[in-house]
Formats: sequence, structure tokens, C-alpha cells
Amino acid sequence: ETSAHYPRVQAQAVCCFVNLLEGCPKKVVEMYQDQFFHNLHSLFISAVNTLDKPGVPLVLENALSSISKFSECLKIDFVKYYRNIVPELLTLIRSFSSTPHPKYYIISLETLSSILLAVGSKECIHELDSVLEILKSFEIKSIKPTENDKNYHLDYLEIMSSIAEVFGDSFSPILPTLIPVLLELVSVPIENQIISSSIKTESSDSNTLTRAFSAHTDAINDKNKACLILQKLIKNLKASMSNYIDDICNVTIKNFLECYDEDIQCTACDTFPLILKCAQLKATNYEVQIWPKIFQAFYTRVLKSDGILYSDIAFDAIRDCIKVLSYNAIAGEVLIKIVEMMNVEISRLIQDYGNNSPATLHGNDTDENDLYEDDEDMDDFEDAYEENTLSSIENLTRTLFKMLKSNYIPYFSQIFPQVLSLLSCSNPILRCGSLVILGDLIEFCPAESVQLCGQFLETIKILLEDKNS
Repeated sequence: ETSAHYPRVQAQAVCCFVNLLEGCPKKVVEMYQDQFFHNLHSLFISAVNTLDKPGVPLVLENALSSISKFSECLKIDFVKYYRNIVPELLTLIRSFSSTPHPKYYIISLETLSSILLAVGSKECIHELDSVLEILKSFEIKSIKPTENDKNYHLDYLEIMSSIAEVFGDSFSPILPTLIPVLLELVSVPIENQIISSSIKTESSDSNTLTRAFSAHTDAINDKNKACLILQKLIKNLKASMSNYIDDICNVTIKNFLECYDEDIQCTACDTFPLILKCAQLKATNYEVQIWPKIFQAFYTRVLKSDGILYSDIAFDAIRDCIKVLSYNAIAGEVLIKIVEMMNVEISRLIQDYGNNSPATLHGNDTDENDLYEDDEDMDDFEDAYEENTLSSIENLTRTLFKMLKSNYIPYFSQIFPQVLSLLSCSNPILRCGSLVILGDLIEFCPAESVQLCGQFLETIKILLEDKNS
């Protein structure tokens, strides 16, 4: 307040306050919260009233950021100040809604969304109509890139998803103008820039593994951000989003199949189970109708074996999808393809890592000082890759055993020889994976396991007697 004639000093002081809030424990903030709010509120009002003066817009921007951080820090305790700031903030947002420059509208709206998230839906229900009125009056297509090519579309959409999280299905009147823009952003074609990384044979026992990585460009990051916003809306507005579920499903499958960026593929895999949950609200058994095309995308990507997809995320996503679906939705043709995918991945694991052991990872005669740092990183990568892939297969197998019981045995028999091969590997990670799967067989199908145990009990006995195993 003492620097009112020096806006840039005020702006810098508020920046320091934001940094303080980000690292300050809540208990410390609570000791001074009344004084903090009084000063921030006074600065906010002063900046709004003198916005036409040089330097003041920066003060307002930083004051709004500080209020956002302050509410995020206090969470529900911010209710104490809610009635003091929200009416003024709504008035400010209305004044910015027709501005040719969206920056301050976006910042003000972001502050409002932070406050709404902090205090929760019960407290802010009285502002629902006012907020929706403001959102309806703003045309997202009016947002144009600024002079530094900053595009506020994604910022605006992310704020909308946060407000939707608070208001729930009451937010649905805004969706008809929001979803087309969001679908357009997630559908933007991007150039897949692939970087291949072949593992050197001298630093690995892997025979076939070649990993390809996608270059993270700004376009890819923006696309994934849009996909995450769409995912958030599906999660929080299941019933309201069901009207758009077909378009969302199709574009998510397209991104999963055609975009080689790991983040986008992970986002797609996380979105598929949410799509199925949303489809349940569209019509009876609608999730069963769209499941085959989702599963076909998984099947295509895993069997393509192009070194781009981490198979564990696909198996985990299949498992999450199956948990959403009913027993009758797990058709025999799907199970046949699932065990085919498992066979492919287990074969890769055995071929690439089956002979790996702590004693032979670099050879018995390799001096530890001869190892390069990159070699050690690659060992960590291999350990994580084989363990994650096998763990995802274990989890999916357990889910199928638990759901289908003895009905799964005809399909499990297709991978049973590979499970036995895992048990015979020198790699302890693969042996442990085999034991986990066999444990599930015994737990959920005891009668059938008695018939099969003659094929693995002797091997387990040998492993138990081997001190080096």
C-alpha cells in the first residue's frame, strides 16, 4: 500500500507474495490470513479503479494470481472471505467479457474458478446463475492469438473444466458451445516426429527391443492438454457428456492409433474406461456396443509391435475397461484376442530378458568400472519395462480369473505354456511373474489347478531348493 505511486514495485511485491504462498505451510498462512486478505483485497480494488494508469494492469494481474493462490492454500477456510470478493470479481469479469484482448478476462475467470474449487459447490450455489450467464455471453471463438502468438483457447477451456467440476451437471448448458471447440482441438493433426533408440548389444542382453520415442513439440503438448481437458469433463459430467460420447470415442481411438506420443497414448488409455462409464448413461448396454471398437484399437496397437507403445499401459487400460463392463460383455472373441496379446508380450519378454540375471547382466568378467552411466540407465529402463509389462499382464489375468472363474480356463490354457516358460527363465522378475499367475490359478480355479499342477510343482520345488534362485 505504501508503494501505490509505484505500480511496478507493487506488482513485484505481489509476485513475492505468490512465491511465499506456494512454499508456505498452511498453518503459517492461517496466522496472518486476515491481514493477507485485507491487503490483497485493498490492492485488488485499487487496481480495478485505476486500471487505465500505466503499470496498474500488471498489479491487477498479480493481485488476481495472489488471490487464486491464497484460496488454494486455505481451501474451505476461504469461505470466510468468499462474500467479500466474489461479487466484485463477477463485476470485473463482466466488464472484461467484451474486451478485444482476452488476457484479463481469462485471468479473472481463473481466479473465480480457484475460489469456487476451494469453497466447494454448496457455498457457491448462489452464484451458479450469475456464472453461467457470464459464460454463455462469452464467445470462445472470439479469442484470437495475441501479438506474441499466445493462444488462450486452452487456458479458457481448462478453466471451464474446473468450473464444471464444481457445478456438475448444472454446467451442461455451456457444453453445446464448448464441446465443438474442444473436439476440434483434440482432432488437430500433428506431425509425428519419431526418434528411434536401438539398445546397444554390449550394454544389454536384449535381442529384439528397439524403443521409439516421440519428440515433444508444442503442438503435441497442446493436443494432449486438450485431451486431458476432455477427459476431465467426461469424468465430472458423465450424464451431460453422454450426448457427445460417440464423437469423443472416435477421436480418442484415432489419437491412440495415429499419434505416437507417449503422453497422448497414456491419456487415451486413461480415457477409454471413462468413455464406457459415460456410455452406460446414454442407453442400456451402450457401453457394450462401443467396446468392440475400443478393444480393437488395443489389439491393433499391441500386435503392431512398432516399439512406440508401452504395452503395460494397454493391458492396464483393458483391465480397467473390463471392470466397467458386465460379465456378459466379455465375449469369447475378445478373450481369444486378449490371450493372443499376452502370448505376444510374454514371448518378447522371454526372448529379450529371459536369460538376464544379476550375475549375468553384464557378464561375469565385466569390471564395474568399465560400465558407462548410460549402460546403467539402460539397465534401469529394462528392469522397469519387463516388470511393468509383466505386472500389467498379471493384473489383467487376475481380473479375468476373478470375474470368469473356471470359464476362463479354456482361454488361459492358451498362455499356460508361456507361463511355464517364464518359470524356467533365469531372470528372477520373470519367474516371480509366473508364480503370481499360477497363484491366481490356484486361488480362483482350485479344481483345475490340481489337474495342471503336475506341470509346475516340480520346477517350483527345484527353485525352492536352489539357494541362488
